[in-house]
Amino acid sequence: MCLEHIGPRRTWSVDEISFAGALGDQVALALAADDRHRLEREGENLRLQLLHVQKLESLGLMAGGVAHDFNNLLTVMTANLTFLQGRLGSADLEIAAAISDTLAAAQRSVGLTRQLLAYAGQGRVAVVPCDVNREISGLESLLGAAFSKRVTLALGGALPAVDADATQLQQLVMNLALNAAEAIGAASGTVTLSTSSRRFEAAKVEGTHFDYGLAPGEAVCIEVSDDAPGMSAAVLGRVFDPFFSTKGAGRGL
Repeated sequence: MCLEHIGPRRTWSVDEISFAGALGDQVALALAADDRHRLEREGENLRLQLLHVQKLESLGLMAGGVAHDFNNLLTVMTANLTFLQGRLGSADLEIAAAISDTLAAAQRSVGLTRQLLAYAGQGRVAVVPCDVNREISGLESLLGAAFSKRVTLALGGALPAVDADATQLQQLVMNLALNAAEAIGAASGTVTLSTSSRRFEAAKVEGTHFDYGLAPGEAVCIEVSDDAPGMSAAVLGRVFDPFFSTKGAGRGL
């Protein structure tokens, strides 16, 4: 705040000095109020961050408890199914096929419980060299049965092995394909899963979507595309928010 007098030198009156002082007091109060509101906003942001962390911890505890109990049940199921499979042999092909399918489903469920335990920080992720094409090809029949949309595979040949957890890799592809199918909606369309091998140089890695610690060199790429119109800029800006979703309640994690 500046009080300026233009013209001959003069002496400020008592009223003028009081008026200037009152204005200075108002400015000081406004600055103090702004600082107070800023601190309140920062405190509210910290409170929301703490609440978010507590929610994630609660989800982790719940997921770990459910996974442990479910895993105990699956252990009994797979053991009994394996026993029945060994005793039955080829005596009844129809029953043997049903037992084999049920055992395969139970074993996939074991993989899901392992993912829940890994999410809760209570399990180990089995990272081994994987053939991406083989893992995705193994999902072809399941993808065809799960989605009403047509799913096509465009797998590149002779891909190098990648270090990954096979169950998590398959679950990732399934979720991406599900999102793509739901994005198409009621319209007719196609979901395409494609794989390829690409080589990235340092200049191409920096400043691109691959700038997440990816070292320059050869990489295996998995792409999921669909015929949907895509996301708006507002939705795209929140695509990685943990609890944001344009779908039904409870779908944002």
